[in-house]
Amino acid sequence: MARAPLYPFLVAGYLVMTLVAERAGGWSALDLGGSLVLALFWALIAWWMTGLVPMDPRHRPLVSLLAVLWAGLYGSFVAIGAQLLGTWLAHDGMALAVWTLGFAGLGLGLRGLRSWDPSRVTTAANVGALILVSMPAATLVLRSLRAPSTPRPAAVEDRRTPDRPDVVLIVLDKYSHPRWLREVYGVDVTPFLDSLRGLGFVVPDSARTNYVHTSLTLAALLNWAYVHEGPAPRGDPWEAMALLIEDSEARRLLAAHGYRVAFFPTSFPTTRSNRHADIVLAYPGRPLGELGSTWLANAPWPALTRVTCRLVSCRADEVFPYPVESAEAIEWKLAQVAGLADSTGPIFAFLHLLAPHEPYVFDANCRHRRPVWPRSDVGTQAELVRELYAAQVACVNRLVIQTVTSLIARSAVPPTIILQADHGHGRIAIDPMRGITVPLEALSREQVEERLDVFAAYRFPEARRVVWNRVSPVNVLPMVLNSVLGVDLPVRRDRAFWSDFNHPLAVTEIPR
Repeated sequence: MARAPLYPFLVAGYLVMTLVAERAGGWSALDLGGSLVLALFWALIAWWMTGLVPMDPRHRPLVSLLAVLWAGLYGSFVAIGAQLLGTWLAHDGMALAVWTLGFAGLGLGLRGLRSWDPSRVTTAANVGALILVSMPAATLVLRSLRAPSTPRPAAVEDRRTPDRPDVVLIVLDKYSHPRWLREVYGVDVTPFLDSLRGLGFVVPDSARTNYVHTSLTLAALLNWAYVHEGPAPRGDPWEAMALLIEDSEARRLLAAHGYRVAFFPTSFPTTRSNRHADIVLAYPGRPLGELGSTWLANAPWPALTRVTCRLVSCRADEVFPYPVESAEAIEWKLAQVAGLADSTGPIFAFLHLLAPHEPYVFDANCRHRRPVWPRSDVGTQAELVRELYAAQVACVNRLVIQTVTSLIARSAVPPTIILQADHGHGRIAIDPMRGITVPLEALSREQVEERLDVFAAYRFPEARRVVWNRVSPVNVLPMVLNSVLGVDLPVRRDRAFWSDFNHPLAVTEIPR
């Protein structure tokens, strides 16, 4: 059995598990299982097809391995090529041609190896491939074992007072500053801002984020500290950010003041769970995703389908790079926020709303649409990104107004409400699956500023007096809680930093 050429199949599994373990937005068992089935099915097809081609049968495993690599590494090729060579590889036809011709050349090159017998190294290749598979498999198993249990809320007496109102924090993912919404996307949010002001919100003119990545911003927001200035984390920095978000200074302080923590799980890794929450409000449906989406998103088949559909006028569906919230989940969570007024308090509610971030699931009138996730912000889909993002922003504005209006009307004690974007858009994504973005030096000044300039609005008793126009997430909770609770949290200089997804804590400061 050791001499059986298993390594093409093992490599197919390794490519899938590595991608799943490294996904920028997390993973699901449904995706992992489906992706493994698809990858192994393709390996079987490749093995069968190579048996039909006239060749030295000893080379059949190597040719099958080439077919596995052709299908399993295409997305990586496009992403890396776009980083090194610019956006011309974002054109499906060009990328497919270059990639396929390259592998065809490798296949033809095997004809020159007639004197070499690959079966001599079959055992070593099998063992090497098995070792490769074991590494991402161990990572996925460990992550599954660390999955926390959901706590049960305890029965408590309602103790809301004007000095201890509910504190509701809603983070709107990827919501650019109104200036950029108007200039880049043609969206005028003035009526939305006026409605918020009419409800008692203060909207700063020049709010800016501290970091360009969600997890870093949330960790800074909830711990009122610049996370890159703390001790260097041991291991994965993203897991370190998840721990800072889960057991944050904000949670501890508010719990010490008698608050219960209400948490809304998402499909995003760092807000997927919270073992310290008193109330967990999880959407009863499943995240929006696709069976086997990891393998499909990295394989050349979607690109081949798009090329074909441009020729014969058919529809080519995009593959989601990772599980996300559906339109129903977004609406359900906002309805639960409005319903917090009917529960016992005081409550600190933290909702990371994965909107107006893609996939685009709403039109401008909040009608549910077939979800669309453009495979890149650059190249041929740039205009589509502008159109769909503008529509989703318009809907999010409507949903937010409905939510906060209902929450305020139903609350006996006026609630403190924080609306805060984690970062703007900026149109910087090359490959959302791996978090690969356009390098900072290749971005225009406008793209950088759009990513850093954000929407924010705050409602609490002293907001008109204490909110400053250039406030950033690191100072939001000190600003609010010093006023609401009478504490003395430190206020820091507002600063903004850029970093690459693969090295999130190696930051470059971006001055105003």
